[in-house]
Amino acid sequence: MNNVEKVVVKDGWVSIPYKFNQGIMHNGTLPHLSGPIIEIEEGKRVIVGFNVFGHVGEFVRKCPDHSDMFRRMVKLHRSMRKNVNGGLVSTGIQIDDLKKNKALTKLLVLAKRQKEKDQWIETRKEMTIWIIEQFHGNNPKDNGQNMSNSGIAVSDLLSKWKGGSKQPAKDDLHIQIHRMVKEGSLQLTEDSKNYHYGALVGLDAVVLLKSS
Repeated sequence: MNNVEKVVVKDGWVSIPYKFNQGIMHNGTLPHLSGPIIEIEEGKRVIVGFNVFGHVGEFVRKCPDHSDMFRRMVKLHRSMRKNVNGGLVSTGIQIDDLKKNKALTKLLVLAKRQKEKDQWIETRKEMTIWIIEQFHGNNPKDNGQNMSNSGIAVSDLLSKWKGGSKQPAKDDLHIQIHRMVKEGSLQLTEDSKNYHYGALVGLDAVVLLKSS
């Protein structure tokens, strides 16, 4: 940077004037922004930001800067604050505030739905991993036997599954098995292709793990 002499430090902020093809590096934990254009000779200003991480935490992975989820969270936090004497003051949120603010209510409902959707996607992944593990003898009940070639009955998979308050029910696992058959990661044996339990793969059907 060749315009160091034009850098201004005031009120805790370091202001660096715009310069074509200029690179600025700083600690991302510090507050930062791009100020409004006051004057420009020609063309337009284009700013490209690069974020470099040594480690990305769980929250940032789910809500990276400038993503749709990030923007929704920013709107949510801004809605929970109000202007007092020209400044933003955190006041928390009350039920009465929600009733008066339809936009905020809608935003909270959408945020809850998105959270539940994300949790269900993760749950489906966990069920898929568990189902695949049953074919590789990772269940003590199978005595280490590899079931990749012989297949497993849907009813046997459901009997091994321990659904509870923190785990999906057996019906959810049944639906996931059906989904995996439709997607092709599981295959029905020839004798099982006519087995159906309503709209789902039948309990007596035998499924095979599709070979890669």
